[in-house]
Amino acid sequence: MASTTSASGSGSGSEAGAGAGLGSGAEALALRVAGDYMQLSRSETLQQVYPLLAEDATYTSLSLGTTCAGLPAIRNMMDGFFAKFPDVAWETTSMAVVAASEPRPQAVKVAVEFVRRWTAEDGAAQVRTGREWIHVDPGSGRIVHVHVAPLDP
Repeated sequence: MASTTSASGSGSGSEAGAGAGLGSGAEALALRVAGDYMQLSRSETLQQVYPLLAEDATYTSLSLGTTCAGLPAIRNMMDGFFAKFPDVAWETTSMAVVAASEPRPQAVKVAVEFVRRWTAEDGAAQVRTGREWIHVDPGSGRIVHVHVAPLDP
C-alpha cells in the first residue's frame, strides 16, 4: 500500500501511508523532503537544494545520461544544468511512498511524477513529463539517492 499525494508544483501537502514498511513519521518526513526538493529545484532557489542531500548521495538521470556520486559531483552537475536552462521548472503531478529498493534499500523511497517546462537553447518552449525516485534516509532526513527517468518517448 502506498501513500499518494498530488500537488500542483508546490511539492507540499504530503500524506503518509504504509508503503515502505517504516513508521508513518519516516514516510511523512520522506514525502516532505521530496516535496521540498522538487519545489526548490529552480535556478533562484537551487542553493537551498544542496542541504537536502547527504554528502555521499548519488544521482542518476537517464534523460541526461548522467550518474554522479557525492554531493560535490551532484552540485557541479546541477549548477551546470541550471546555468544552461535557467527557467526550467517542475510541476509535481503525483508523489507516493513506494517499496524500498536498491541502491539504498534502507531509505524511504518516494516516487514523483512531474511535468518539466523550460526554454531550449534555440528559444523554443519545451514540455516533457518524467518520473523520479527520491530515496530519503529516515535517520538523517537527507536525500541519499535520486533516479530520474523520462515518461515521454
